[in-house]
Amino acid sequence: MQVYADVDYAAYRKGPYYQRYVTMRLYDGLSHIFTPSVAENLLTAVDEYSTVADIPDEVFDDIADWINEVKTKSTEGTRGAG
Repeated sequence: MQVYADVDYAAYRKGPYYQRYVTMRLYDGLSHIFTPSVAENLLTAVDEYSTVADIPDEVFDDIADWINEVKTKSTEGTRGAG
């Protein structure tokens, strides 16, 4: 199944799995594997899997921030216990 950002992103955000620890972010120009997307259609999208490309620093920064945020939220309930 092909997922299209312009159609499906909003639907995913409204889904039942969009919970406390879920953060969704759409990166313009990046594919679902966080590399620059140059595909013009589904047939050329397959080629992106065999193309060497760097993941932008912004993605790594956002993932690190998310991990720290979740870690902080998960330990808030345990402070003072014991």
